[in-house]
This record gives sequence, structure tokens and C-alpha cells, in this order.
Amino acid sequence: MKCKFNHPARKKKNRVKESGSSSIGSNDISNKAFPPDDDQTPKEEYEDPAPNISAEVDLLVSLIYFFF
Repeated sequence: MKCKFNHPARKKKNRVKESGSSSIGSNDISNKAFPPDDDQTPKEEYEDPAPNISAEVDLLVSLIYFFF
């Protein structure tokens, strides 16, 4: 089945293998050193955990059962 969109064919990129260990003038991203992403740094812990409201929940549930 032929594609109905008239778009140009993709061009293949010419990749040239480098000879030697020198990468001067190369735009290859793998040759550059990058600092670690912010997602990899440890997150700070929350100072105050969520308060314990189980007593209030139990009271509200008992009041609901009392009236219904």
C-alpha cells in the first residue's frame, strides 16, 4: 500500500569512522562530558511527615454510623 502523503525520502547520514583517539573538531555528543542530570541527585527528605489523623477519622466514621 502506498503512502498518501507526498514527503521526501529520508536521507542516510554519512558516518565516518575516526582513526586514532583524537576527537578534535568532532561534534559527536558521546565525546563530551556532561554533569549528571538533576533527576539523579538525591532528593531532600520532608521534615514533617503527614500528621496521624486516625483518631479523627474513627470519630467521624462512628458519627456517620450513629446517624444512619
